[in-house]
Amino acid sequence: MNYYQCRNFGIKYKLFFYIDVREYLADKLFLDYKIPIKWTREFSHKDSPYLVIFCKVPKKEIPKFEKAMEDLKNKMLICGHRDYEELCKIIMKEITGGRINEE
Repeated sequence: MNYYQCRNFGIKYKLFFYIDVREYLADKLFLDYKIPIKWTREFSHKDSPYLVIFCKVPKKEIPKFEKAMEDLKNKMLICGHRDYEELCKIIMKEITGGRINEE
């Protein structure tokens, strides 16, 4: 899993975070799927190409967001980020305190 829905009580939006790289590969997917994302925060480590990005997704767009996140996994592999899925598991476990089941 390369994204996580955070707990929030928004009326129109749900808060998520996802794992991307400094080239922002997910942005093109959001454009392709016409998902109006609102980015809120971004975290990175200077020695890592990966970013943790927080965003708000309109509730009605969540299925398209989930599809884009699935496509992002494939795009990462094509672009040579072979450690992406394993790194996502580690980051998700750390951020959520182990509350996420591995897929």
